[in-house]
Amino acid sequence: MCVLSVEIIKGIFTLVPVALGAWIGLRLYFRQKEYELIKQRYLEGAVDIVAAEVEQAFGTFSHNWARCLNIVKAFRDAQNDFDAKELEKGFLDLDSFCLEMRLGLVGQGFAAVWR
Repeated sequence: MCVLSVEIIKGIFTLVPVALGAWIGLRLYFRQKEYELIKQRYLEGAVDIVAAEVEQAFGTFSHNWARCLNIVKAFRDAQNDFDAKELEKGFLDLDSFCLEMRLGLVGQGFAAVWR
């Protein structure tokens, strides 16, 4: 009976470090995987959103620039008969170009990301 107890204790002392090492390894693996997912979702995905915002602002700028050139041409052609109401028509408003803050639930806590 004493020999059996010693063998069981040796087995437990062997399996506990193996189980602990496996648990630590899996925990580190899933933590790294979550980090990579967050990085891909928020850092790499945000570049596309900012590029779309810049493209929209450039389109608005181009439209308003063309409208300004048309107004200057109309003023040049009809200097005395120029209607001041033309200055208020045809311009596009620039949407708020501010980056909005969005909170996303990530893992066990909240992470603030730029959208």
